[in-house]
Amino acid sequence: MNIFQKAYDKIRLAKTPKWLKYLLKNVVEPILKGIGEYVIRDVKQAIISAAGHEDWSNDDKFNFVFDRIKGMYKDIGDNALGIAIKVTLEDLKRLGHI
Repeated sequence: MNIFQKAYDKIRLAKTPKWLKYLLKNVVEPILKGIGEYVIRDVKQAIISAAGHEDWSNDDKFNFVFDRIKGMYKDIGDNALGIAIKVTLEDLKRLGHI
């Protein structure tokens, strides 16, 4: 058994301390949810703003929203942002906001 396999087995069998579980559940998780809510709110506002430009193509509207949000939240991944835009767009359409 090589050293990497031994290290992997130790990590896999390790138990998460209760204090860390508490910290993640009660401190980190609400912070991340709050940040996510701000991003989605900004995505909604950008989509509604882009929807007002009837002379733009759908690609132009998507690029406007993508670039605007990417400029505000530089650390968000491209794929995650693309999915957030598409899901939020469908939600806004379903609710009749655009």
